[in-house]
Amino acid sequence: LMAIAESLAGGERRPLVVHGASGSGKSALMAKASLEVDRAIRRFIGASPDSLSGHALLTGLCRQIAPDRNPPTGFAQLADAFQDRLARAAGPAVVFVDALDQLPVSDPARELTWLPRELPAGVKLVVSTTAPDADRLPGISLAIGPMSKEEAGDALDQWLGEARRSLRDWQKMKVLEKFEDCGLPLYLKLAAEEALIWTSYATDRECRLESGVDGIIDTLFARLSQDTAHGPVLDVVCHRPGVP
Repeated sequence: LMAIAESLAGGERRPLVVHGASGSGKSALMAKASLEVDRAIRRFIGASPDSLSGHALLTGLCRQIAPDRNPPTGFAQLADAFQDRLARAAGPAVVFVDALDQLPVSDPARELTWLPRELPAGVKLVVSTTAPDADRLPGISLAIGPMSKEEAGDALDQWLGEARRSLRDWQKMKVLEKFEDCGLPLYLKLAAEEALIWTSYATDRECRLESGVDGIIDTLFARLSQDTAHGPVLDVVCHRPGVP
């Protein structure tokens, strides 16, 4: 957060590229950082209808930066319009675009040619992506490193305190040891949610935590499929704009 704030306050004209592994906390960091900026423009790719595709993303950004001008419909023209609107932005503009790696592989925006190499004066751009895509982006690199076991313990204590729960020492150690094997905050969050429902008299076998993010998600599904929860069959209906 301090590094992002310093970048926004400095004279650097290149975008700031936040990158790290999936589950390392990039979206949480981008959300928190954007909330600390007055009138920030923020997009979380794939999380809302106005950012499901590169076309929708750039259309929405163009409309927010210059509400009085209709954006073009062609993607190449949209890319040019986005950079033109940044150059003509009235007053300081700070744009956050999270999860560039979530753009579909077939999407022309995935080539990232629409991102300016040098920003106009008064404009700041912060983007995030996974580590492999970061090498293709022009800008200042800000890598998210692994979370330490001590930091994980502090976070776990805070979540337990907010829920007014506690764990036995061996239960807490189990969560932290499983987290240490993975090192991702996403795993810690999911493991903590499981630990919150453990009883103090539960056995080690009952305090089940699989390894890795995929494993902890399997743990969640296994619990939900028990007869005391939703049962083994759960029908989920998802509606996505434009998809019946």
